[in-house]
Amino acid sequence: MKAQARRHPRHDVHIDAEILFDGDTRRIGATIRDLSEGGARLELDADCALWTRAERADNRLYVIEARCGIVYECDLRWMRYRDLGVSFTDFATRPRRRELISLASRGLKQNPAGSLTDKV
Repeated sequence: MKAQARRHPRHDVHIDAEILFDGDTRRIGATIRDLSEGGARLELDADCALWTRAERADNRLYVIEARCGIVYECDLRWMRYRDLGVSFTDFATRPRRRELISLASRGLKQNPAGSLTDKV
């Protein structure tokens, strides 16, 4: 297996989320597919035809973790069909990102109430 040439290693996750672009009221459903301390890959629930990168005045967006409502401020790095790559720009949510990464590496998941449980 090829080693990752990244600042922060990626961790496979499956976290329901929504994306909200700066200055836009539309929320787009998404799933966080992999996560690192520095960024994430998201898969959109809807077709990317709703918007294109060229339509954006800037690349700032917010990823909202569906279960607990935590908002991550991000910059859009790349787009391919329904996949997005983002880098995190806020330091306030770094402890929460580390918690999610720890959950993924230990095989735990977050239940609907927000507490941690073993995967079933």
